[in-house]
Amino acid sequence: MVVDRGPNLPLVALTIDDGLDPTACQEEFEWLQANSIPATFFPTWVGVAKDHDLWRQIAAAGYPIGDHTLTHIDIGRHTTPVHTITHQLADARTRIEKIIGHPLIPVWRPPYGDYSKRSLEVAGQLGFHTMVEWSMTSGDSGPRSKPEGMIQRAIAGGPGTILLTHCNDQVSADILPAIVQGYLDKGFTFVTVPDMLRPYGLGG
Repeated sequence: MVVDRGPNLPLVALTIDDGLDPTACQEEFEWLQANSIPATFFPTWVGVAKDHDLWRQIAAAGYPIGDHTLTHIDIGRHTTPVHTITHQLADARTRIEKIIGHPLIPVWRPPYGDYSKRSLEVAGQLGFHTMVEWSMTSGDSGPRSKPEGMIQRAIAGGPGTILLTHCNDQVSADILPAIVQGYLDKGFTFVTVPDMLRPYGLGG
């Protein structure tokens, strides 16, 4: 999936995490495809295991999929043992790749955005040399504001925004078109995380 950046257009990378509501994930995926909007997915294995066929479709359509652990535990605590971090990242990759039939991109996203020197080292040893957090979020996984508030929060980003959203329940699917349109109306171009990071030699 390649997007023409155009001359000096501001970029935004849409990311979709977790995958706990297969119906919402399916709706978001179909909408993105129908409107030719790039996105990068960071599901947990728990999310992928809920609908194997859907995640095979997402991978086959060319959407990058990164590692977000097996079960979304906080592996960024300084007390988290190496074997737990390894299990959460390595086994998530093995199990998800077996389901989707495609390799994950060499990018990981820490649950809750929490990481430590130890988790960075373990991820690097596993081949995940790029960690991606986010610079803007809709807040669709936390205490809920009204959908209009989530949309306005999400579209407040500037050039180079990495936008965090989810597909854990219906509200995320409901607000996605308005979020995308909000950035398009401001002249942004959507790219994947690998496309965003490639000029810096990151993201696979």
